[in-house]
This record gives sequence, C-alpha cells and structure tokens, in this order.
Amino acid sequence: MPEDHSDGEWERLPELRATSIEKLAHIASISASIAQISAIFDDDRLRIAYRLGARDRGCAAFDGSLRTLTMTRHLTADYGELVALPAFSFLADADPNGAGVIGLLTRRFPGLHHPVKHAVLIAFLFDSVAHFIDAYRAATVTDISNEADAVAGNFRKALRRLVEFEKWSVSRAAKATGIPLCQACRWLDSVGVPYGHRPRILTDQAKALLSSMLIAGDDYGQIAEKTGLKKSLVRAFAASNQLLRDAWRVRRFERLRDHHRAHALELFNTMQGASIKTLKSVEGNGLAWLERHDREWLAKVTPTL
Repeated sequence: MPEDHSDGEWERLPELRATSIEKLAHIASISASIAQISAIFDDDRLRIAYRLGARDRGCAAFDGSLRTLTMTRHLTADYGELVALPAFSFLADADPNGAGVIGLLTRRFPGLHHPVKHAVLIAFLFDSVAHFIDAYRAATVTDISNEADAVAGNFRKALRRLVEFEKWSVSRAAKATGIPLCQACRWLDSVGVPYGHRPRILTDQAKALLSSMLIAGDDYGQIAEKTGLKKSLVRAFAASNQLLRDAWRVRRFERLRDHHRAHALELFNTMQGASIKTLKSVEGNGLAWLERHDREWLAKVTPTL
C-alpha cells in the first residue's frame, strides 16, 4: 500500500518558480548523461577537473589558487533559489572560509559526497557535459602532486611566451593575461626569464607637477590617477625630499581636518538631538578621527561629547 504523504513532507515543499524548474531540469540532464558513462570517477582527478573548470570561468588566480569567495557568490546567485528543497540544503551551508560546497569538492577533504553536490557543481562550472569530460580527461594526465601548477599553467605559458619570445614588456604582458604585475615579475625571476626593467625617470615637468600636487595635500592615489604614474613612484618621489614630504603631511592633515569638521557640523545641524552613538553610525561621519586628532575643536562645538 503506498505511503500517505498528504500531511507529510511533500505538502511542505515550496512552490517552484519557472527558473527553478529549468535549473532542476538542467541538473537532472547532467546527472542522466554522466550516469550513462561507464566510468568510475577518481576523487583526486575530479577535484582537479573542478579546478580546471573554475580556471575556465576566470575564477583561478595566477598562483593556481581558486577565488572561492567569488565562486560562492556566483553559485548562490545561480542556484541559491533551490536551497528550500531538501536535497539542496547544502547550498546554504557556510564554513569559516565561506567556501561551502565549492571548498568541499575542490580541496582535499576525504569521504563520499552526495551525487547532487557533484551535479550542481558540474552544472555551475561547465558549459556542457562534454566540457566536463574534457576537463576530467585533462586531469587524468595531470601531476596531482602539483595541482596548483596544473591550474596556473596556461597563465604562465602565455606570460612567458609574450615576454620571452614576443618581447613584450612585463607590464603589458601582465595586463594582457590578467596577472598582477608583482606576481608576474616574481614568477619570471623564479624561472629565469630575462626581461627589461624600465627606469623610473621623471621629467622636470613631471617633477614640478608632482611637487605642486603634493604641496596641495592631494592623496597619493589621486595624484597617481591624475598623472598616470604608479602610486609607488609618487610615494617614492615624496620620500626623496624631506621638506616636500613634511609640507604634504601638514597640508594633508589640514585638508582632512577641514573635511571632517565640515561634515561634523552638517551632521549636528541635520540630526539635532541625535545620540553620539547614532551620529557615529552614519557612514563617513569622521567623529572618531576628530576625537583622536582635533578633540579641542570638537569639545567647543559639541560640549556634550
């Protein structure tokens, strides 16, 4: 006799939206296709295949590590609406690193994991079952003792080709491959690829512009953005001239002080009678800065603080 679910779990299932049904159908299709493959998947190779899929999605860093927080946010956006279904409650799982099921299946965690978790991750990472199978085949010939290098290999090959054989500058090659410049230089040095170091030469006109902006108290980042120079070069230029650096510090302090004073007065006028706790909860209120650096002025305008 069939079980009676009239008052049971089935009636408690949420009503599914059309998009949820489409996602479930996609996952079911992937599961059915993989079930027809007469192969036993190895956990280590699966893990590498998933990491290769993450790389293809642009979620792998130059050192081979995965951008798991970014991946988790995308996974939640794509499949989070299924979390209300009993079999998909793992989509709400959170660990201290915020990696969830992605961290579970891409790191060296021993144990058997529910097939639905694998099906969801495959649907998320790969365009098709064929794409997944290609990644798994690539994983079968990968040295699992150095899986980070397997993930980062394409980045490094492209960087090396551009710098060593096509003679691009490191900065240009790093930008083209999406690799942070400092990491690109460090890796090229580690493998002995020669590259030119562009001397950091400032013209007299550039020096005059930098000096005027520093004396005005502009932020290093603002100066770098306006001049097109690296922030590190702006900082180094300021540090090379003690009088200029001291003048910048004084003017920078004055500008910050004036900004926070003006904002504080605006807060006091618009939020009269509000508690200090409430005022400090306003984003960018600056009251903590004034308490540390301009307490005498603050006490005069707000004697109750």
